[in-house]
Amino acid sequence: MLAQLLEWHKKVFVHCHAGISRSTTVVSTYLANTQSTNFDEALAIVQMRRPDANPHFYLRELARTLPPLF
Repeated sequence: MLAQLLEWHKKVFVHCHAGISRSTTVVSTYLANTQSTNFDEALAIVQMRRPDANPHFYLRELARTLPPLF
């Protein structure tokens, strides 16, 4: 759904309660899959725009083990 909205040139707002862990994991995972990079590099990109981004340890580990989604 995220990819399709972006393809349609729609603005997308991804958030969770604090905007620190869950939402930044989703965005970092999306970037890793669409920009041919790994999760840690994608997270570094997110952290440039959102310095508070700090996914929970378990979410980081899960994101690192996911197969390509897109």
